[in-house]
This record gives sequence, structure tokens and C-alpha cells, in this order.
Amino acid sequence: ALFETDDVNNTEVVEFALIGPSRERARLDDEMRRVQRQASRQHYLRRQAIDAQGCLLGGRQRVGWDDLVLDAKLTDALQRQVVDVLQLGKLFRRNGVPHRRGLLLYGPPGNGKPTIGRVLAGLGRTTFVYVTAADIGGCPLRLRAMFDLARKLRPTIVFLEDLDFYAS
Repeated sequence: ALFETDDVNNTEVVEFALIGPSRERARLDDEMRRVQRQASRQHYLRRQAIDAQGCLLGGRQRVGWDDLVLDAKLTDALQRQVVDVLQLGKLFRRNGVPHRRGLLLYGPPGNGKPTIGRVLAGLGRTTFVYVTAADIGGCPLRLRAMFDLARKLRPTIVFLEDLDFYAS
């Protein structure tokens, strides 16, 4: 394995090489593809709560459904549109059913939108990316990089705090 830093993207890069006799090339190629798939599936940020730069959101107390005071209809809608879709993702893919979802939580400040996000982050079934206006800083490239990271770590919930900032 070769470890180096990619100065362009400011990321750590690990390269693997399998060395063996040429008569074993097909087997080594198959093994290399298996290692690459496994490394992709086992990304250390997968199923974590992170910010837009990929830093872990630590130190926050876990919040559950019982910590929310929500109308039963809203709780049921969240369950069906988020939790159930995550649980049934493999079934959707196997049957060719698109299962991307968008959810817009709106209301005045102080009504618990981020707390709902924290509940969803605590489910542990998906990667949760919490994005604030300060994380993006008005830079479309940062927003694009965050979505690229979210795609890499899917299934992912992207929680955009203060959506009006992004729309401007």
C-alpha cells in the first residue's frame, strides 16, 4: 500500500497493488476489484452524522422520537417518507423503483426543525450530513463538494439548515 497526500484536493490517498505471477493476472484483477468494492462500502464516515466538510458531529446527545412533540400525522409522514424508504431501499432498487425523497420542513425559528434532523441522524441507518450557511459560505463549489460526498456515502440524509440562504 502506498500512502500519499493529493495536494489538489487536499485529501489522503491510499493506493493498493497486488503483485503476483502473470499467469495469475485474472485472479489478481478479480481480487483487486473485490478489495476496491469492500473499501468503498466500508468508508469510515458511512452511517455517521457529519458536517458539510466531512467532520464528525460529536458530543451531541442522542435524540429519539419520544423527545419530539409532533402531531401524529407528521410523525407518521416522517416515518413513511424517511425511515420506511431507508429500510426498503434494497427492495426499491431490485424492482427499479426510484426512491429518492425530498422533505421540506418549514416554520418559524424555534419550532424544532433541527431536532427532527437530530432524530433522523440518530437512526443509524444512513449517513447524515448537517449543512449550515457558514459551512458553504456562499460558494457553489463547496455545496457541490458536499453533495459529491453525500453521494459517495449514500444512503444519505442531507439536512440544509436555513434553506433561504441557499436559494438566494
